[in-house]
Amino acid sequence: MVSSDGKVRVSDRVFRELRHQILTGELSPGDPLPGERVLSRRFGVNRGAVRESLKRLQQSRLIDIQHGEFTRVVDFRRTGTLEVLSELVGMAEGRVDLEALSGLLLLAVGSCGTVAHLAAIRNPDVGHALYAEIERLSSSNGDVHAIVAARLAYWEVLFDGCGDLGHRLLWNSIQKAALPFARFVEVPRHAPSAEVEQLKQIAKAVTEGDPQAAESAVRDLWRIGVFPLLRRIRKRIERGERVVIPERLAG
Repeated sequence: MVSSDGKVRVSDRVFRELRHQILTGELSPGDPLPGERVLSRRFGVNRGAVRESLKRLQQSRLIDIQHGEFTRVVDFRRTGTLEVLSELVGMAEGRVDLEALSGLLLLAVGSCGTVAHLAAIRNPDVGHALYAEIERLSSSNGDVHAIVAARLAYWEVLFDGCGDLGHRLLWNSIQKAALPFARFVEVPRHAPSAEVEQLKQIAKAVTEGDPQAAESAVRDLWRIGVFPLLRRIRKRIERGERVVIPERLAG
């Protein structure tokens, strides 16, 4: 949050730092947090700012506040929501948590096939908008930002067109978490012809009102880039890596 004078609120700074420590494992589940007085001195802020930060951490289900007892860190993997992905995928210094990235990609894999299926049944007319985004992608002329924007816009059309509020809200979370690393992952100098052709197959199936073909075309698309990326991420995790710089994911 930003105050009326354009400065980041002090409570935001405290919140972000404590949240970062929890999500990166510097603070583990069950660890007690220092008291308000200690945190106030540590961050150089008043106790009101600390209290507000702790309340937000509790609302994010990252800590448990028990009055008269220690405030403790909880296991966000059991209590957190999709908002946690945004912090883990877009960490400080451009780093990304591999488990979070893998989870985000798997979430996208499952949901994108479903929304293509639903769009073909409920709103085949969105196929025309899909073709327009494919044209944008094809004419990106090596502009990485244009490629990413066209890809995201393509899926936005489908998530809008599926006619399901749950999936539309899910897309909001996926997109927010994806933006910090989207321009680094599998973005070639020019949009691959295989990707363009597969996006056309999805648009064709949606336009023709063929839900099975639409869902199958999405799976075929993921086989081009997402599934190989997931395998590379899994190998890195198995080697004990947890956090990487996104530019190195293609290696």
